[in-house]
Amino acid sequence: MSLRSSPKNLLLTLIFSLILLQSCDKQPPSNIKTIALTQIIEHKSIDAERAGFMAGLKDAGFEDGKNIKVEFENAQGNIGTAAQIATKFIGLHPSVIVAFSTPSAQSVVNAASKTDIPVVFSTVTDAVSAKIISKNEAPRTDNVTGVSDYLPASVQIECILKVLSAGKKSSKIIGVIYNPGEANSVQMVNDLKKEAHRQGITLVEATASKTSDVAPAAQNLVARGVDAIHIPNDNTAVAAIEGIIAVGEKNKVPVFAADTGSFDAGVVAIAGYDRFLLGKKAAEYAIKIIKGEKANTISVARDHPVIFQMNLNACEKMGLKLDKEQLCGFDVSTGSSKTVAVPNA
Repeated sequence: MSLRSSPKNLLLTLIFSLILLQSCDKQPPSNIKTIALTQIIEHKSIDAERAGFMAGLKDAGFEDGKNIKVEFENAQGNIGTAAQIATKFIGLHPSVIVAFSTPSAQSVVNAASKTDIPVVFSTVTDAVSAKIISKNEAPRTDNVTGVSDYLPASVQIECILKVLSAGKKSSKIIGVIYNPGEANSVQMVNDLKKEAHRQGITLVEATASKTSDVAPAAQNLVARGVDAIHIPNDNTAVAAIEGIIAVGEKNKVPVFAADTGSFDAGVVAIAGYDRFLLGKKAAEYAIKIIKGEKANTISVARDHPVIFQMNLNACEKMGLKLDKEQLCGFDVSTGSSKTVAVPNA
């Protein structure tokens, strides 16, 4: 039996060796950190925060594929899918998981509870009430921190009343649309009810558990005689904001929002936060964790400048003719957005 290899065997050995070397070259260096990102659904506000997050990483010298690896998953509005994504991310053992939205953050925190993987949340209104975190201030026992988008109910009601007053329109009944399955929305609507009651206003609720329920919810509010419709930071309602605006335009009922991403869709006015900047703040926190800080030593970011925006074209489409002199605090536009920052209440 000959000990010499045949030319065919030598060729196969050479090819195998080259393939092995190439696969080794493609392996990321062991010091590259993995950041896992997840969000509950696609809409302008969450997308803006995620874009701000990526910009914040880049500004700090971190780029996907170069010195970090970014994994991203979208739950497409499904809570079950959000839980599956969270479980998948735990298996990746990332340096940090960043969750955009309350449902995604709840899923991730639950999945990570028995691990040492830190979590950063964003696009979350009240992390304490949603049981995402034990308290906003550091230090804490949980391995979680993040950025809250809680906007005081008084600021939201003030925006609505000022615009309706300038348009000489009644403001006795305000409708609100939200998903009762989102803890952040339930908390915000409760706060809005208290503030509305304090100011002698009736707040009428309409719920929507999925995006296809949103436009019918708006129709329901119109049938109940509301003077205006307000959309708080509710992921389901915001994802279907165009349907609400269509109802508002058809029935001459002004639509307001607490979400800056909804402005370009055609609401008459918003009071809210710069989502891109909130995302950059979340990136700042994630970077601190990557560099060795503990999540439970970082307080939740809650103090942000408020942006007031108004669109005269949208106002006309929804039956509002405004006295501009009464709109102190707003930069009024005829289509494109303008902003003015005021201290957070």
